Amino acid sequence: MPVVVFLILLILILILASLGFYMSLQAFYWLVTGVPFVNSRKKIIDFLVKEIKIEPGKVLYDLGCGDGKVIFNLAKNNLQAKFVGYELNPSLIWIAKVFRKLPNIQYQRQNFFKIDLKNADYVFLFLFPELMDKLLPKLEKELKSGAIVISNSFKFSKKQPFKAIESPIALENLYFYQF
Repeated sequence: MPVVVFLILLILILILASLGFYMSLQAFYWLVTGVPFVNSRKKIIDFLVKEIKIEPGKVLYDLGCGDGKVIFNLAKNNLQAKFVGYELNPSLIWIAKVFRKLPNIQYQRQNFFKIDLKNADYVFLFLFPELMDKLLPKLEKELKSGAIVISNSFKFSKKQPFKAIESPIALENLYFYQF
């Protein structure tokens, strides 16, 4: 019996150590880049899945896709569309590639300021306002006419959304822009 207790304690210690290591990696990444990882809320994801229908052959880019939760849920309901998630954080992109795989999703560990956006029909963002405003000129220059940008929670300071779904609860707003 003491061996079983020892093994259970050892497993718990390893799990806690792994979790601590993961959290320290996230904190370090935040300090280095100034961008923390924040998951989109379930309410936002559920709304997107219910309301956003991506036409077959269309492409959605998720810039700063984190662990891939948003595009994974969208891709499950839009199997004929293509989804590409861009993320710099190596631990998050690993989670996305391992746990959120579908044939119509591709994840890339890449800086989205250095990619070409011309193939995107839709872009999903969950970025701080300063980063969104920094990204706006690139979106205006590279997105095809008619492309839709969906922003979780934050607005561009120099562009008006054509549709807004606002909530009194923080991080539960969506803003839709046409380019």
